[in-house]
Amino acid sequence: MNPFDLRGPEFLVFYLLLLAATLLAVVFLRRSRESGLLPPQELNDPYLYAFLAGGPGAAVNAATMALVDRGALKVEKKTLTISQDPALQTSPVQIEREVLDYFKRNFSTPRELLNLAPKLNSCVEYDNRLRRQKLLPDTAIKQERRSRVVKAVLLLLGVSIIKLFVAIARGHKNIGFLIILTVVGSLVAIVVGNPRRTTVGNDYLKNAQSLFSRLKGSPRRKDKPAGADLLWAAALFGVATVPQVQYLRDLGMIDTSSSGGGDSGGGGGCGGGGCGGCGG
Repeated sequence: MNPFDLRGPEFLVFYLLLLAATLLAVVFLRRSRESGLLPPQELNDPYLYAFLAGGPGAAVNAATMALVDRGALKVEKKTLTISQDPALQTSPVQIEREVLDYFKRNFSTPRELLNLAPKLNSCVEYDNRLRRQKLLPDTAIKQERRSRVVKAVLLLLGVSIIKLFVAIARGHKNIGFLIILTVVGSLVAIVVGNPRRTTVGNDYLKNAQSLFSRLKGSPRRKDKPAGADLLWAAALFGVATVPQVQYLRDLGMIDTSSSGGGDSGGGGGCGGGGCGGCGG
């Protein structure tokens, strides 16, 4: 039976099934192509995990929080100032040095540090390292993802366009819902086909999170982590889960846009008989 001869409601059911199958195929192929053996679980740099979990903003926030906890930075009203103790004005960790250098010059604009984060040498090195390890998509993975998503979108668009021409040729004009469904389905395909991390990257991060699961909590938890535990909690689970970081929110440094964006999947749907039809 020719699916383009189906009446409006029946065709919408067919299209929803096609959409679901297409999205599942995109997710399945991406996960299977990006899975593999995990690199050695190195636990000597929490900022690497912060970058993997949430990007440059998350790494910078974790470094800022660690420096405040150590006393190298001090919270004063709506800004951060660097300690006057010379011993606290430097660090053996590159990202911490870069954060300290920033506040030596720009004590009044902490929010701008997040905008500069992707350009910091430490963040560039983290990005390159994670892409070499396939924990973040490298150029080859990006090209493969792009090709897969383009094929999925072309399939959805092609089927929709053919049906639209058939409907118009037969004098039907109730095509709005099919257009909306096509646009939404294409956008979902783009999203599920291109998450921030690879499948290996998700597994690598989850493995580290399981090792430090005792640190996972909410901002309201009573037992507050400190020192290395504080840094690992922020790096692996996000600074928003750490009780002591209200000052970062007050400074506008909680970067909600880079909260992780891990492996994602899903599909669109339409409720039953209340949906509009597509001419058939």
